[in-house]
Amino acid sequence: MQRKVSILPILLFGLFFTGCYPVAQSIDAFRAPTFKADASFKVVSLNTNDQVLIALEQQLLSQGFKVIADNYLRTQSAPAGNVTITTNDTTYNTMQYRPLGVEIFKDKQADYVVRYDMNWRLTGSFFEYFNASVVNTVTGAVEFTYNFRQGSNSGDLMKDMRFVLRDFVTKMLAAK
Repeated sequence: MQRKVSILPILLFGLFFTGCYPVAQSIDAFRAPTFKADASFKVVSLNTNDQVLIALEQQLLSQGFKVIADNYLRTQSAPAGNVTITTNDTTYNTMQYRPLGVEIFKDKQADYVVRYDMNWRLTGSFFEYFNASVVNTVTGAVEFTYNFRQGSNSGDLMKDMRFVLRDFVTKMLAAK
């Protein structure tokens, strides 16, 4: 009795372990008709140490956008003092932390604020997702949105942070 071997499982196994499988990615951008790419922009982040803030400002500047710096330095966890906790048989001290913001110069108005949310994948070079909204500071209207997602770790096919930020800015630039 001869046994037939199906080649499909072997082929799928080989593709999976060589990294030659499709990457699930999506990029969506929407621009309202009122969006003005020749206006001024301020990128805001809850954490001044966020490397995306600097990289995004750099991408905007390199494409000719007018960028106004945020006038606050922020940290998510500045030491705020010790707290002593006492139970029936133990007393111990613990450091408390709180967010802190320090104004470094007077606020300069911008026409738009760029706010974003992202999640890192792997070592901090790749986004799992990056979502951004550009908000008109006068009307409060969201006039440009950008959403990027990638769901697979496949080496050369992954889009790194620089690619995603450049793509975001390029799609904003299309409105100029």
